[in-house]
Amino acid sequence: MKSGVVFHGSATHCIETVEPRRNLRIQTHSGKEVIVFDQHSFHATVHRWIALAYTDTTTPTCAMGVDLYGDPADKVVGIYGPDSLEASLQRMYGKGGYLYSFCATHFFHTTGLGNLELITKDPIRPLSVLHIQDPVGAMKAEGVTFEFMRR
Repeated sequence: MKSGVVFHGSATHCIETVEPRRNLRIQTHSGKEVIVFDQHSFHATVHRWIALAYTDTTTPTCAMGVDLYGDPADKVVGIYGPDSLEASLQRMYGKGGYLYSFCATHFFHTTGLGNLELITKDPIRPLSVLHIQDPVGAMKAEGVTFEFMRR
C-alpha cells in the first residue's frame, strides 16, 4: 500500500471507533451456494473511487455494485434502478456521503475477499472523515463510469 492509507465509504457520519461485525459472503459455483467468507471484520480498500461508491444510500428500488474481484483500472460502478441512471444516482448519492481514511498497517487481505478489498479484525479509529457533498462528481473526477441496469 503506497500511501499507507485505506478508505471506507459510508452514507452516514457515525464512525468514532469501528467495531468489526460479521460479514458473510456467499457465491454460487456450479449451481451450488458456497460460503467463501464468514468472519467478524471491517472492510476497506486502497482505491478511493471504490470507497466513494459506497457512500450511497441504498433504497428498496436502487442499489450499487462494484466488482471487488476485477481490475481496479476498470473503474465501473453498476447502478440498479427503476427509472434512469440520472434519477437513480440522485436518489442514491444526492444527500452526499462520508469518506473515512484509516492507517493501512492495520488491514490485510485474506481468502474469500476480492483483490480490491482488505479487512481488519480489530477495533480501529479513522485518521480522518471527509464529507463528500457530491459523490458522483468525485467518482467522475476519479475516472469512474456508470453502467445502468433497470430493475
